[in-house]
Amino acid sequence: MTMHLVRGLSSIRTGKPKFKLTKRKRAEWEFDWMADNKLRKSQGMTKITFEEYCLNRLGKIKLVKPLFKQLQYSQKHTRYIDNKHILPVLVLLLAILIAVSRLSILAHL
Repeated sequence: MTMHLVRGLSSIRTGKPKFKLTKRKRAEWEFDWMADNKLRKSQGMTKITFEEYCLNRLGKIKLVKPLFKQLQYSQKHTRYIDNKHILPVLVLLLAILIAVSRLSILAHL
């Protein structure tokens, strides 16, 4: 019996070929991995190792991305005005208001 008639036997490759990471591809992937980690850091996510990045890129594992970014506020980025800063601002605004009113009164004379 010839091979094309026998069930289950085939000369066609049905398996997925193994991936070989060459030196050139490894250098490119390391550069992409560092860029990915920078992006993750800017989004407040944790860094991943190079092995995790390779497995994710090959589709062997799937990294879970958060649905929303949790904002973390620090003291230097808040826009609250302390009481000690309000008084000089109010005094400055009052001085400007008085000067403008005096100019308008002098303009009418």
